[in-house]
Amino acid sequence: MRRIEEVIDLIEITGDKCVILHKERGAYVVMKLDDYRKLVIERQRIANAVMGSNYPKYSEDIKEFEVKEEERFYPEPLED
Repeated sequence: MRRIEEVIDLIEITGDKCVILHKERGAYVVMKLDDYRKLVIERQRIANAVMGSNYPKYSEDIKEFEVKEEERFYPEPLED
Protein backbone atom coordinates (compact mmCIF):
# COMPACT_ATOMS: atom_id res chain seq x y z
CA MET A 1 0.00 0.00 0.00
CA ARG A 2 2.95 2.31 0.73
CA ARG A 3 4.16 1.98 -2.88
CA ILE A 4 0.75 2.99 -4.25
CA GLU A 5 0.77 6.05 -2.02
CA GLU A 6 4.23 6.94 -3.37
CA VAL A 7 2.93 6.65 -6.95
CA ILE A 8 -0.09 8.80 -6.14
CA ASP A 9 2.17 11.41 -4.52
CA LEU A 10 4.35 11.50 -7.65
CA ILE A 11 1.29 11.82 -9.89
CA GLU A 12 0.12 14.71 -7.73
CA ILE A 13 3.51 16.45 -7.96
CA THR A 14 4.25 15.86 -11.66
CA GLY A 15 0.78 15.63 -13.20
CA ASP A 16 1.98 12.50 -15.04
CA LYS A 17 0.02 9.32 -15.53
CA CYS A 18 1.06 5.85 -14.35
CA VAL A 19 0.48 2.67 -16.35
CA ILE A 20 -0.01 -0.51 -14.35
CA LEU A 21 0.41 -3.77 -16.25
CA HIS A 22 -1.37 -6.85 -14.97
CA LYS A 23 -0.56 -10.20 -16.53
CA GLU A 24 -4.16 -11.45 -16.66
CA ARG A 25 -6.20 -8.23 -16.66
CA GLY A 26 -4.21 -6.01 -19.05
CA ALA A 27 -3.09 -2.41 -18.62
CA TYR A 28 -4.60 0.32 -16.46
CA VAL A 29 -3.81 4.03 -16.28
CA VAL A 30 -3.77 5.89 -12.97
CA MET A 31 -4.30 9.65 -13.20
CA LYS A 32 -5.91 12.52 -11.36
CA LEU A 33 -9.70 12.43 -11.43
CA ASP A 34 -9.83 15.94 -12.91
CA ASP A 35 -7.58 14.81 -15.80
CA TYR A 36 -9.84 11.82 -16.44
CA ARG A 37 -12.93 14.04 -16.33
CA LYS A 38 -11.32 16.34 -18.96
CA LEU A 39 -10.62 13.32 -21.19
CA VAL A 40 -14.24 12.15 -20.96
CA ILE A 41 -15.61 15.62 -21.71
CA GLU A 42 -13.22 16.07 -24.66
CA ARG A 43 -14.16 12.64 -26.04
CA GLN A 44 -17.84 13.53 -25.83
CA ARG A 45 -17.18 16.89 -27.53
CA ILE A 46 -15.30 15.21 -30.39
CA ALA A 47 -17.95 12.49 -30.75
CA ASN A 48 -20.68 15.13 -30.97
CA ALA A 49 -18.68 17.10 -33.56
CA VAL A 50 -18.09 14.00 -35.68
CA MET A 51 -21.67 12.71 -35.57
CA GLY A 52 -23.21 13.05 -38.98
CA SER A 53 -19.90 13.93 -40.61
CA ASN A 54 -18.02 11.99 -43.27
CA TYR A 55 -15.23 10.96 -40.90
CA PRO A 56 -14.63 7.21 -40.77
CA LYS A 57 -15.99 5.43 -37.72
CA TYR A 58 -13.39 3.48 -35.77
CA SER A 59 -13.90 0.42 -33.66
CA GLU A 60 -13.96 0.99 -29.90
CA ASP A 61 -13.21 -2.68 -29.24
CA ILE A 62 -9.98 -2.60 -27.22
CA LYS A 63 -9.27 -6.25 -28.07
CA GLU A 64 -8.47 -5.06 -31.61
CA PHE A 65 -5.46 -3.14 -30.26
CA GLU A 66 -4.27 -5.67 -27.69
CA VAL A 67 -0.64 -6.79 -27.94
CA LYS A 68 -0.12 -10.54 -28.24
CA GLU A 69 1.68 -12.20 -25.32
CA GLU A 70 4.65 -13.21 -27.48
CA GLU A 71 5.09 -9.58 -28.59
CA ARG A 72 5.19 -8.16 -25.05
CA PHE A 73 8.42 -6.98 -23.48
CA TYR A 74 8.95 -7.27 -19.76
CA PRO A 75 12.00 -5.32 -18.59
CA GLU A 76 14.13 -6.73 -15.81
CA PRO A 77 13.78 -4.97 -12.46
CA LEU A 78 16.46 -2.46 -11.55
CA GLU A 79 18.92 -3.57 -8.92
CA ASP A 80 19.34 -1.43 -5.83
